[in-house]
Amino acid sequence: MAGPASLAPTPSDIGGVAQPLFAVLPDPERLFLSRAERFETLAPGHPLEAYLGFLAELSRAQHAVVAEQPPAQAPDADFLTRAEDFAMPPLDRARMRMDETIHAAFERLLERAGAIAMPEPAAEAVRRLRDGGRETRETALNDALDSAAGAEALAEHVFAAAALQTHFVRLAAALDAERL
Repeated sequence: MAGPASLAPTPSDIGGVAQPLFAVLPDPERLFLSRAERFETLAPGHPLEAYLGFLAELSRAQHAVVAEQPPAQAPDADFLTRAEDFAMPPLDRARMRMDETIHAAFERLLERAGAIAMPEPAAEAVRRLRDGGRETRETALNDALDSAAGAEALAEHVFAAAALQTHFVRLAAALDAERL
């Protein structure tokens, strides 16, 4: 992955046409922490201060979950070649399998979410997801992947989507930006 130093101009670039990178892969070690810091900066005095504070804490929980997970394996090389040949996305939510890594990330996120200040309906959703067992959590994850959460499960959807973000950011970071 190209780091910030590779983006620095050199004297030979003067007068040339800049060629921006086509894709910049996410940095799992910084993404959620940077997001949390941004929410914390915006929150004081904002009309949505409590909500922005919640988002900051949720982002910090995501950061912790990513740090606890092993590095993700890039998708299968044959699939990436097919995706490239047919202009398909390299990470396809329709092909996502609910493996142990995703379940572990969701469970860790829910544990950390229990310490976040949030409205009672959101806290109740965390309890339902924690106490509901694996099947309840997998349903929430699948609904988040399908963008199919109804109004009655919207709070659960937020936490499932947050867990999926931790998984997909690790997968995206394992891709080869040159092949995108």
